[in-house]
Amino acid sequence: MVLLAVTAAGAAYAYAHLKNGWIAGDDGFLAQCALRVFRGELPHRDFHDNYTGGLSMYHALWFRIVGVNLVATRYAVFVVMVPWIAAVYYIATRFAAAFAAAAVTLLAIAWSLPTYPAAMPSWYNLFFATFAAAALLRFLDVGTRRWLLVAGVCGGVSCTVKIIGVYAVAAILLFFIFREQSEAASRTESGGQSATAYRVFVVSGLVLFLALLLWMMRRQLGSGELYHFFLPAAAMVALLLWREARIRGAGSRERFMALLRMALPFALGFALPVGLFLAPYVLSHSVGALLTGAFGGVENVMSSPRRPVIPEDGLFYVWPLYALMAVALKRERAWGTTVNLIIAAGLGAILFFMRAKIMVAFVAWRSALMIGPVVVLLAVWFFTRRQDFASSLTKKAEQGIFLLATLAGLCSLVQFPVAFPVYVCYFAPLTALTLFAVVSVSDRCRCKPFFAQLLIFYLAFAVFFVSVRAMYLNAFSYEPKLRAFHLPRAQGLRAHDADYVEDAVAAILAHAQGGPMLAAPEGGELYFLTDLRNPTDDDRRVTPQALERAIQDPNLKVMVVKHAFHFPASKLTPEELSEIAARFPNWTNIGVYEIHWRP
Repeated sequence: MVLLAVTAAGAAYAYAHLKNGWIAGDDGFLAQCALRVFRGELPHRDFHDNYTGGLSMYHALWFRIVGVNLVATRYAVFVVMVPWIAAVYYIATRFAAAFAAAAVTLLAIAWSLPTYPAAMPSWYNLFFATFAAAALLRFLDVGTRRWLLVAGVCGGVSCTVKIIGVYAVAAILLFFIFREQSEAASRTESGGQSATAYRVFVVSGLVLFLALLLWMMRRQLGSGELYHFFLPAAAMVALLLWREARIRGAGSRERFMALLRMALPFALGFALPVGLFLAPYVLSHSVGALLTGAFGGVENVMSSPRRPVIPEDGLFYVWPLYALMAVALKRERAWGTTVNLIIAAGLGAILFFMRAKIMVAFVAWRSALMIGPVVVLLAVWFFTRRQDFASSLTKKAEQGIFLLATLAGLCSLVQFPVAFPVYVCYFAPLTALTLFAVVSVSDRCRCKPFFAQLLIFYLAFAVFFVSVRAMYLNAFSYEPKLRAFHLPRAQGLRAHDADYVEDAVAAILAHAQGGPMLAAPEGGELYFLTDLRNPTDDDRRVTPQALERAIQDPNLKVMVVKHAFHFPASKLTPEELSEIAARFPNWTNIGVYEIHWRP
């Protein structure tokens, strides 16, 4: 009954926000890529897709189901979110009773899709990482390897949506090492066989993993990257190395076999969706185009100007959380009622003053941005001092906590190399589940009311203050008025800029004369809403060569320069802008669109 109630409430809350707000470049690009697939094109072979390509195929299917509309992509992500709610609740019940599990599930919902309801691929990465975690926890309960297969399928689907699904796969491989260590520690080998070969393999693999992580971040390795990405990964690797050094008596052969018994079913499951996704590329002899397009897109993002993960003063906002959590877990006696009331009053006052004092909201927001590594380090500390906090901790619960901690730590890499504010929501539910699991199993911890107060605070903050407009505009005390679109392909969607977008679409159609249109940079929403053909194969940016070819086409009557975009690499140069002005002498400004046309 609790499961049904929390799933229904979460789905209703998410659906109420599903059609509110947009970032034109995101929604437009996703819909335009899906429209190309809907018309028979293949990602990377026929057009540029910023992601792996599976998401465009899935969204094209939804165009066939509900029609060609921006809202169709949001329905697509919503139907995946609903079972995700149940998966979050299932994971939470592995560590606590039903009502406590329901509370953290509501927190996870509030920090997920409702904050930004566009069908971004990173939501799918979050959802399928959670599905994989639920499958692996089920495997811990029943020991049936088909759940490893299910987890592998989830990992494979995630990678076909966006290549960063490999972060969750890497976390699961670390979990396999942790579980094998637990099994090896519980076995006694009569012959005292050597495990040197296995240890060399594991230690080398873990060191290589950290080296690859540093190599990936080599172009922008600052304090933010070290704190958010390397520190959690290094802490988890250090824990595995520490545990490995304490294992005695298990031989290499037995340990390799134990690891393979988990890794092989997972790999088979991973290969199934990846193989299905590759089939049309193999049949059309275009695997090379897929590899070039998918990894070339990653390289383009990697080469973009740096957008730091945190502000330089970000660490200032996290030290109080470190101190409070450490004290809360360290004390064996319960905090007095007076202390709990003081903390509750302080958190309530922060919420009360947020509307009037924007800086108060900034403090809360930045603490949420910084809390991820805190939780992962807290989990590592917990493992090294488990007898001080959880004397009756089972191996299943211990392995489950490690799984959640590694997923939370590595999935935070979604913020690299470009960290927009909303990106924290793509892994925040995993962070919340990790902290919830650690606190719930700590039977010697008597300060759980403090963590309950934190849960309530961040839940209220997400519900009443966090939205994509607030995050991007840093305007937590202001939310612009939304108006419904009247355009056929956007009916049902409500946006703050619906008026001038509709005016721009009307002006473009009036001057295009039924021919193609070129909109750059990041003008995918205009292609989709006007249904005008893009003469290039890239709906997000245009290369100098493609621009030159396009403007020489006499059928091209309209060129739109967009002045609001997110990726600096897409920006047109002054020379290109001058060429556009010369070739398309008539122009007008409508909102962020500078519309040029020629007779």
